[in-house]
Amino acid sequence: MKKSLLMTIIMTLVLVVAMSTATYAWYTSSSAVSVSKTTVSTATSGSSNLAIGAEAGGNITSISMTMDKAVEPMIPTTNWTVGTTAYLTALNGFNKADIDVSGNFTDSVSDATAATIKTVTPNGGQAKNQENFYVSNRNQTEATGITASVTIDSNQLGLCVAIFADGKLVGVWSNGDVQYGVVTKGAAASSINTTMTKATNPATVSSSVAALGAVEINVIAWFNGIDLTSAEAGQSATFTINFSAVAAVA
Repeated sequence: MKKSLLMTIIMTLVLVVAMSTATYAWYTSSSAVSVSKTTVSTATSGSSNLAIGAEAGGNITSISMTMDKAVEPMIPTTNWTVGTTAYLTALNGFNKADIDVSGNFTDSVSDATAATIKTVTPNGGQAKNQENFYVSNRNQTEATGITASVTIDSNQLGLCVAIFADGKLVGVWSNGDVQYGVVTKGAAASSINTTMTKATNPATVSSSVAALGAVEINVIAWFNGIDLTSAEAGQSATFTINFSAVAAVA
């Protein structure tokens, strides 16, 4: 057992998913992030047993992604639960959170969908139309655990990032509060005062991925419109996701 744990630690690989070059413009009553091509890159090691790619079981060292839409100001309508909330439920469970100069919502219960992955392109390969990627255990004999750590630029107070593994919530990260609730037109943004419990690094993606197994990863992003200020206009929206191998837990 000690030998197995030691080997797992030695073979730890950090997969770095960097999503950058996203900027947003500030408007009087709303804001939006225009997302261009983003890059997913990995740090590799000859002794590592983790891989990342557009398909399970690969050994790709880097991929690139595009998002399907702008990252917009919105808030989830309900609270989410780690390990329970489903990817599609979360993706489609938002209200717009555009705020006017008086600090009031401009829309009433307007359904919204967060930004997610649109295409995945393996390094040197062809783009694939899919909204997911995979983190694979390349060990042929032993299971491994996988964790994720997310870092968001300190100047991106309102940026929220959620990761899902095999369709279930891993966690939500943000430098600010992750607020949720139902938006009412004309109501003060300050009336939304319920917040989710944020993830802490590292968060468990899977406690045990079988030898040669993989987990499917989905990522969604949005701006908490309640936290946006004009001082943030034009800045880049960037964050990194680091996947690491840890000892498997049965």
